[in-house]
Amino acid sequence: MMQHIPVLHKLDLSDNQISFLPPLGDLRKLEMLFVQHNRLVALPDVKGCMALKELHLADNTVKVWVASVLLHFFVCAVHFV
Repeated sequence: MMQHIPVLHKLDLSDNQISFLPPLGDLRKLEMLFVQHNRLVALPDVKGCMALKELHLADNTVKVWVASVLLHFFVCAVHFV
């Protein structure tokens, strides 16, 4: 499904009780991802989202911190809000 919207710049999924997100790597132009106030237990897989600058992740219960996903955030200088 995500391959049909590759030019999306902002995705707001906040306040939806989401516990899991599919890989978002096809969203190559994504700059801002809002997933605050959900039930996420793992960081979203954004490998491939090279334009990502902001990840809004507050008020979730993230328990799984995958090293390769964290590395992507640091390489791309993603700002956690």
